[in-house]
Amino acid sequence: MRSLAQINRSDPPNPRDTVEFFLNAMADAIADRLDQRQDARRRLLDVAQTAEYLGMTESAVYNLVSDGKLSPVRFDRRIRFDIRDLDKLIEEAKGTR
Repeated sequence: MRSLAQINRSDPPNPRDTVEFFLNAMADAIADRLDQRQDARRRLLDVAQTAEYLGMTESAVYNLVSDGKLSPVRFDRRIRFDIRDLDKLIEEAKGTR
């Protein structure tokens, strides 16, 4: 298949080349978006990412831990938080209204 840049402007456009070009471009765009979503949807978040996810400060996240409302996952002396626990915390907060 030729790219659109390779198609001579004086040649009549071949609909098959045009359709194939756009289908390939769409497939590439979809694949890129899926990769981005996988990266964005990591299961464990650090304190800064957790604070951003919950819309609060890092010290508020530490307060949730000290209050026993949020349990950290510890790897190599680093504190991480399971995104499932964060979602559960959000859902529980909705139910307390």
